[in-house]
Amino acid sequence: MKQMKKNTICNNFHQQTQAGLSLLLFLFTVIWFPGTVRAADQLELNKPHPVTLEKNSDSLLYEFTVPEAGNISIKVKRTTPADSSEITVRLFDSDNLALTGNWTDSDVELPVYSTDKNRTFYIKIDGSYRINNTTYILTVNFQPADNWETEINDSTESADPITADKTWYGMIYDDNDPCDFYKISLDSNKKVSITFGPKEVSGETHD
Repeated sequence: MKQMKKNTICNNFHQQTQAGLSLLLFLFTVIWFPGTVRAADQLELNKPHPVTLEKNSDSLLYEFTVPEAGNISIKVKRTTPADSSEITVRLFDSDNLALTGNWTDSDVELPVYSTDKNRTFYIKIDGSYRINNTTYILTVNFQPADNWETEINDSTESADPITADKTWYGMIYDDNDPCDFYKISLDSNKKVSITFGPKEVSGETHD
C-alpha cells in the first residue's frame, strides 16, 4: 500500500514537472522567438503581394505550395522611395531546411529553384538595415517543367527515360524512396558523361 502511494506521488510530481517545463518552454519561445509561433501568411503563385516592415527587427513568414513540378522564381521589390534600407530573404522547405543562403539588399531576387510537385515552401523576410515602415512587393513566379522524375522509378523496370544535353531533376525522399533509376538510349557506341549537382543546402533551419 505504501509502495502504491509512493508511486502515485512520484507520477503526480513527474506530470506536474513536465507541465511546468512545457509552460516555461512555451513562454520562452513566445518571448524570445515570436516568429516561430506566428502562422505563415498564404501566398498565391504568380501574383504580387504587398509587404510592409516597420522596423529592423521585423520578421515575416510566407507559405506557398506548388501543384506540379517546375521552377520557382522569387522577387521582393521595394515600393517606397529609394533609400539605403535593406532586407534579408531566404527560402525554406516544409522541413525547415534552408534552400538558399541569406540574400540581403534593397531589392532581392533569389536564384531560380527547381522543384518536384506538391511541395510546400516558406519565405522568410527579415528587416536588416534602416527599415522604417518600408513597403515591398513580393512575387512568387512559378513555371511548370517536364524535366522531373516520375514516381515510382525505384527499379530498372520502372526507370525514367531521359535524353542527353538536358538537365534532369530528382529527389530521394525517405526510406520509402531509397533510390531513383533512369535510362538513356544510344544509337551507337558513344562516350557518356554525367554530372550530378545538389540544388539544396541542408542542415539549416529558420527561427
